Amino acid sequence: MRQPDDGSERPRTISEVTKIVPSGRATPEFQGSSTKAVPWRPQAAWKPSGPQDATRLPYSQPWFRQGQTALDACVKELREMRALVEVRTTERDHALNMAQEANEMWAQIKADNASLQAVATAAEERADAEMALSQQAREDYGRARDEADQLRGEMGRQSAELARANKATEEAKKEMEACKVALREMATKEAAEHAKMRRAEAELAAATELQMRMEAHRAAEQAAAQQADLEKKAEEEEKARVQKVEDEAKRLRDLRASLVPDDTRSLLEKKVASLAKESSAPRGNNAAAAAASGAEPILTKWNDPEEIFSLIEGGVTGQGAQVTIIRASWLRAKQPRFLPANKADLPPEAFIYGSELRKIYKQTKTKQRLLPLISVLHPRSAPMSIDAHPDEDGAILGRVIEALDMRWDQFTRKRGTGTDSGVADLGVFFDWCALEEPKLGRARTESAVEDFGMFYGHELVSVWMLPEARDERTGRLHYTNGWSTFEYLMATTFKAGTDLSGYSGPWPQLLDLDEELDYEHNERLARPPPAEPLVLAEGHELGDVLFYQDEERNERAVASRMYQKSLFDILHTTPKLVFSKLGWGDVELARLALVLPLCSSLTELHLASNSISDKGIIALAESLGSLAHLEILDLSSNEVGDPGASRLAGALTDGALQTSLKKLMLDNNHIGDKGAMVLASAISGGALLACKAVGLKGNPVSPMAKKSVTKAIKKNKSGGAPK
Repeated sequence: MRQPDDGSERPRTISEVTKIVPSGRATPEFQGSSTKAVPWRPQAAWKPSGPQDATRLPYSQPWFRQGQTALDACVKELREMRALVEVRTTERDHALNMAQEANEMWAQIKADNASLQAVATAAEERADAEMALSQQAREDYGRARDEADQLRGEMGRQSAELARANKATEEAKKEMEACKVALREMATKEAAEHAKMRRAEAELAAATELQMRMEAHRAAEQAAAQQADLEKKAEEEEKARVQKVEDEAKRLRDLRASLVPDDTRSLLEKKVASLAKESSAPRGNNAAAAAASGAEPILTKWNDPEEIFSLIEGGVTGQGAQVTIIRASWLRAKQPRFLPANKADLPPEAFIYGSELRKIYKQTKTKQRLLPLISVLHPRSAPMSIDAHPDEDGAILGRVIEALDMRWDQFTRKRGTGTDSGVADLGVFFDWCALEEPKLGRARTESAVEDFGMFYGHELVSVWMLPEARDERTGRLHYTNGWSTFEYLMATTFKAGTDLSGYSGPWPQLLDLDEELDYEHNERLARPPPAEPLVLAEGHELGDVLFYQDEERNERAVASRMYQKSLFDILHTTPKLVFSKLGWGDVELARLALVLPLCSSLTELHLASNSISDKGIIALAESLGSLAHLEILDLSSNEVGDPGASRLAGALTDGALQTSLKKLMLDNNHIGDKGAMVLASAISGGALLACKAVGLKGNPVSPMAKKSVTKAIKKNKSGGAPK
């Protein structure tokens, strides 16, 4: 539809108008009245008056415009009516809400009034009760006041009576004081008499008791003197008997040590002949051939670390089970008071295995690498028996744990630097729990303990010893138990290729746990020389040590064979023996000389800083002829004089060391011109063709004699000069 030109809104149709004011809705004028609303209905269609032109369109007719204008006015009024209806509706809703709130407030006011009324009623009731109580209290007060008046009257009467009583009391006190004075005088007299009687009786009793005590004391002194005399006499007799037994045992032992039995001499001669034959045989892997060729010494079961690891992992011969090694860090952490013989009674963390020990050994950063393994030597060792536990009170275990705590830094830190040594942990070998338990009612056989000595005799294993006794003169340890003696021989003899004191090594390999020394004070142990092969057999030096089950199992023979085999194997393959600073004399050197012929591969022999005199050199010279590969002989800082030097020169002249000996150290001895000239004559005569140096420093040798030795050395093919 076209919009009118005057800008007003366009005409609306009847349907649009009905949408604005819906049918059935009351108009604002009739809201809230009682008159019923009449729905609006459209009037009859309006028709304009006048002639109508049928040719023109309706919207172009004037009447249409008039109707449209009326319609627009009607629509406008309807909109105003609708707006008014909405306003009135909003006001009605607001009034209803306010009426509702007013009703709620009125209900609340009613409830508050009711509660206040209840409170007021309760307050009135309490006030009435309090008034009643107050009235009762006033009545009680009146009665109490009347009673108080009566009591005051009674008190006055009582006060008068009390005054009269006090007066009577004062009079009675005076009379009593007079009586007391009289009684006191009578009691004093009687007490004095009784005291005199008691003093007399006490003096008499004391005199009697003193006399009896003096008589008893004299009798006791006489009895004690007699008993002391008897005990002293018995003690002296016992000391004399013990000393006699000890002197006899020592005399027999010294006699056995000084006199080489025929069976020992025959055994050594056979073994030396066998070794000589073996060395001359065309074998490329024997120790003598290795020493002669200048090659590195071959590894044996006594110096190869892998032998110990394999022994731990595979078990000793005849056992078939791993050797039980206790973890040192577990001992320090748990501090157990008892170590059972059955490893099933120990937790898994208490063990350390061969694979871990191998790893620790390879990671060691010290110059001299020792095995991280400590073997404990105690006086009750019995590897073949099934007797009682050797450490039921835990004394041995406690001493080992104490030493571990004190020396732990010595293992884990490099000596003198404080840096990490690479040793993270150690294993401890206790003989009573190391080997597999034998079956019930059976003992271990000889094959089961065949490799037992390796845990004490291996060159790289450390041994901690708890001695049974110590020689005051020599400082050597002694054991009455045969197996402990065997272990002591293995430990002190077969580590001759290393410094056992800890001065040059990372820690001391041999340690006496009974010595109260800190870990920095490592005194060299008083080590004996290697004993003769039959030393444990009956009739020999240590043939009196006890093997408790010897009759049943012949343990003495087993230990003797094990020591003999070990002695032969080790001395045959060792390239170096170090026995310096041990305080050895001629007796010890004579014992060493007895077994020196077994050392067919020996290249170095160190005997410096001992007390060896000419007698010892004479014994040593007899064995030098069998050392065909000896290159260094160190006898410095001893007591060798001209006779010893002459005898040594005679041994060199025999020709055994012509092509091998390169250095002869005789510094700081007592050799004079005579001994030096004998040495010079032997050297110039071709006795020492390979010798490069002869040490004579610190000896009373004249420059002329020293010059003679120098000229003799220069004649040799290699040349050299004395120090």
